[in-house]
Amino acid sequence: MNEEKKRGDRSAQKRGIIIAFAVMLSIILIWYVIIPGVGALIKKIQTQDDDKKITSDYMDHLVSHLFYPANYNEDVFADEEYMKKDRSIAYTNGADTNYITEENAAEFGPVLVFFCQYFDTVINGRYKEYDSYFTDFYFENQQNKEKFTPQKLYSIKIENLGSHEDGTTVIHNYTVEFKIMKNNGTFRNDIDSDSARKVVYEVIESRDGTVLINYIGVGLRESD
Repeated sequence: MNEEKKRGDRSAQKRGIIIAFAVMLSIILIWYVIIPGVGALIKKIQTQDDDKKITSDYMDHLVSHLFYPANYNEDVFADEEYMKKDRSIAYTNGADTNYITEENAAEFGPVLVFFCQYFDTVINGRYKEYDSYFTDFYFENQQNKEKFTPQKLYSIKIENLGSHEDGTTVIHNYTVEFKIMKNNGTFRNDIDSDSARKVVYEVIESRDGTVLINYIGVGLRESD
């Protein structure tokens, strides 16, 4: 009877050891395999969701480009290579193309004066001033970067697509393209360095001489 009891105790002890080992193995499995796996899955889902939220400028999806480091204190005019670039505006109106600078912009009207000031603001990285170039309607439908560095813009091209009056304002449409030397993506993330992409600017000119951007996109804005 005692021998049988001893064998029963040993069996119970073995079962206890096996159960304890199984519990410990389960804990190790949960801690080192299941939890990290679930975490990785959650992170992947979050990343996919973030990727869906991030869009490329004037595009429906983000295109991967290699951008240069952002330097918010850079003096772009100290870059001798950039200073050799053509930084004037090539303005095409019908069959005529003229090169616009601050010195001759007034000869071509207030919109070209506006564009000279606009691009000067971008080149100098005056992001706090940048929003002042846009209408309230623009901000109801689009948004600008909160902050961007000085931009090495060059080879700027503007083509007049036509104009029409709307009450007390004149609505102008232009295609605009430019290249950015050593693009860091803080102003435009849809183009590589030294490449260009044509977009449409709708510009509103009021009778009092005020000129503002009303829309930027890949095509003409659809009328309301």
